[in-house]
Amino acid sequence: MSEKTLITEHQLTEMFDELLDDSYPWCDVAGMLYAPSRVLKELDPIAYRVSLADYADSLTRDDDTTEIEGY
Repeated sequence: MSEKTLITEHQLTEMFDELLDDSYPWCDVAGMLYAPSRVLKELDPIAYRVSLADYADSLTRDDDTTEIEGY
C-alpha cells in the first residue's frame, strides 16, 4: 500500500497561485504589473476560493495517494 502525501492548505494555495501565474499573463494597470492570482484573489475572492477548491478536488481525484488538509 502506498503512503499518502499530505498537502497543507498553505502549500495548496502556493501551488494554485503558481499555476494561475504561469497560465495567464500578468495584469497591467496604469503601467504596474500584478500577478493573476493576486488580482483574482483581491477582486473576486469567491471565484478564487471556488477555483481553489476545484483545483484541490482535481489533485485528489487524479491521485488517490494525495490528501489535502482541510479538504
